[in-house]
Amino acid sequence: MTTKTGRHKRLMLLFIAASGLVTVAWSIYRGAYWLAAVLMLLLLCSIFARALLKIYSRVLTCMFELSRGSFDREIFASVDPRPSHDDNSHYQPADLLLTRLNEQQAFNQELTAMNQRLEKLVKERTVALEQANMARRQLLANISHDLRTPLTSIQGYVEAMLDGVIIDPEEKTKYLNLIYTKALVLNRLIKELFDLSHLEARQVSLKLRSVTPEELISQVCEKYQEDVKMAGLNLMATTKPEVQQSEVKLTADTDYIERVYANLIFNSIRHTPPGGTIQLSLLPVAATDDSITLTVRDSGEGIQQEQVPFIFDRYYQGTQPSDKTKNSGLGLNIAKEIIAAHGGHIWAESQPGAGMAIYFTLPVAN
Repeated sequence: MTTKTGRHKRLMLLFIAASGLVTVAWSIYRGAYWLAAVLMLLLLCSIFARALLKIYSRVLTCMFELSRGSFDREIFASVDPRPSHDDNSHYQPADLLLTRLNEQQAFNQELTAMNQRLEKLVKERTVALEQANMARRQLLANISHDLRTPLTSIQGYVEAMLDGVIIDPEEKTKYLNLIYTKALVLNRLIKELFDLSHLEARQVSLKLRSVTPEELISQVCEKYQEDVKMAGLNLMATTKPEVQQSEVKLTADTDYIERVYANLIFNSIRHTPPGGTIQLSLLPVAATDDSITLTVRDSGEGIQQEQVPFIFDRYYQGTQPSDKTKNSGLGLNIAKEIIAAHGGHIWAESQPGAGMAIYFTLPVAN
């Protein structure tokens, strides 16, 4: 139906154009030039009007469909208004507009994604800053408490002697010994804080030397045997035959590594009941290994599995520290920093009632 209607329209237009041309020819023949000019002008105007109406209708239809979000229709211009040397080029505004809209949409999506990532990063940094501030406040509170406790005791003893409350020479000697003990505790805490700050800032200078594991463990046992014995515990040292036969040496600052052993041993003393055992050993090592693993194992009460990852944090005291187990909470953290300064790793294994084993690695000497 549409095809027949279009054919009838074209035939009608052809008939009108032919009639117009015949009328123009007849007017010229009769000498009515003005009538011929008017008819020719009307004919040309009708042709241009039809062409413009067709273009306007197509553009209006496309704009309507574009406003509805449909980008499938194409507008073809018979003449490319852009200068071009390609005779086969066609100007397609709809395609160009679609490309621009797609680019704008992609840009908006990327911008939205960047904003979301930025918001997430800001939230993470905010949470990290809040946690850091909380940790700093907790650290200052713990330091203040640990410094104030021995200072308060020292102040009380000194005031008692100055006020004449303590007159007996034996009592004075007793309280002077207590003051000296508290001063040692205070000095040790200050030294631990000082060492920890330097270790965390990597401002320590290690005096590395080669030493066999047996020699290192033997020195530690000899140095702390009496302390362990006074706590009612046994200190044992065992080495694997594979290590002894290979004669492998490690590279370390022996003073700092002895400090690690001291912190681990005293930690075991605090958590092991009298009659228990503290064992120093090392794992088997092959000639191709680049590190040696040493262990400090005790037969103490152990801790819950979920507590193990936190024992190397500063001021970690466990769930309910007793008077025996309560300490500055810096020893294991200092041990971790010393091992890290040597390029090694430290970790722990423990279960309630099964004691605790702490492992740390040191590099093999070249």
